[in-house]
Amino acid sequence: MLAHPDFPKTRPWTLQNLKPFDREAYIRNLQSQYPNIPHEYRLWILEWPAKMAIFGMWPGLPMVDINRPSFHVEDGINWMAYGSPLLLSFVYREELEKARRKFIPALLVWRTASTADWLLFDEEH
Repeated sequence: MLAHPDFPKTRPWTLQNLKPFDREAYIRNLQSQYPNIPHEYRLWILEWPAKMAIFGMWPGLPMVDINRPSFHVEDGINWMAYGSPLLLSFVYREELEKARRKFIPALLVWRTASTADWLLFDEEH
């Protein structure tokens, strides 16, 4: 990312809007809701440089509706910035014969007018 010639153009909005947040508390909050936080997500939250947040997607950036995408931010809302992280569950029927319901914990990460990006916390699915 650093080597890309357009990278400096992506930083002004991020640097102007970045707020500190307690990374360990964020992870603890998620783990209190569901103990199996994906390792990659946990690593990203704990070690990724906040100043290198991509397209406005980071818990320490504001939860604002961006309707003019640019080099700085993507179109949509950064739901990772919602107060404290809140896991929700998808429900579906795994096998129709058994009519068994499966709950999949998930974190809403980004939302646009027509899409929602979720991070599923169930490795099986």
